[in-house]
Amino acid sequence: MWALGSITTNKASGGDEIPAELFQILKDDAVKVLHSICQQIWKTQQWPQDWKWSVFIPIPKKGNAKECSNYCTIALISHASKVMLKILQARLQQYMNHELSDVQAGLRKGSGTRNQIANICWIIEKAREFQKNNYFCFIDYAKAFNYVDHNKLWKILKEMEIPDHLTCLLRSLYAGQEATVRIGHGTIDWFQIGKGVHQGCILSPCLFNFYAEYIMQNAGLDEEQAGIKIAGEIPITSDMQMTPSLWQEVKKN
Repeated sequence: MWALGSITTNKASGGDEIPAELFQILKDDAVKVLHSICQQIWKTQQWPQDWKWSVFIPIPKKGNAKECSNYCTIALISHASKVMLKILQARLQQYMNHELSDVQAGLRKGSGTRNQIANICWIIEKAREFQKNNYFCFIDYAKAFNYVDHNKLWKILKEMEIPDHLTCLLRSLYAGQEATVRIGHGTIDWFQIGKGVHQGCILSPCLFNFYAEYIMQNAGLDEEQAGIKIAGEIPITSDMQMTPSLWQEVKKN
């Protein structure tokens, strides 16, 4: 299976404590077992519970170690689950390419921050050429991935005509998510996760892009703007930069 071959080794294992190296040792046997499990998930839309587990590891940053905000967190998930997640990612990718606007460069193959920097430089250059003022508003959504509402996400996927079967698989994955925090040599009690995209999951950037795209599509402008329409915003995943055409809206709000 190509999905199994794409899993990287030398990575910490998730809650099931199965290392990725085990699949290399088992080879064809691993392929048969995982293929059977993935087929069962696809048919029943039910995921193994340990594929829904996340192990959070807090990494201290600068500042007071007693402040939670002074930590960044990494999440470890089951390596076996990544096989099914890779398959779903490939299915969702075609819809993401169709639904996302051309100005969205975040977490898309062949696009990135450099594209948006080039766009900004071009806008500044043209503004100078025509002796126009420049106003830029940079927005960074705080902990953006953590605040995605699950019910709204499913509605957005439906409106974007993502197949019901894929959405049901995602809903099942998100139902009953559990996590623990690894501190020192132990972990705390498992707890339920009720919002946010699944940390550590390869599908999360894709799902957040759908969520953010829906917001951008429905933001709109109340009044017509003068000048040439370039783009209302230049989004880069959880960050967004507004162009001069939105400045009046920025001042009003």
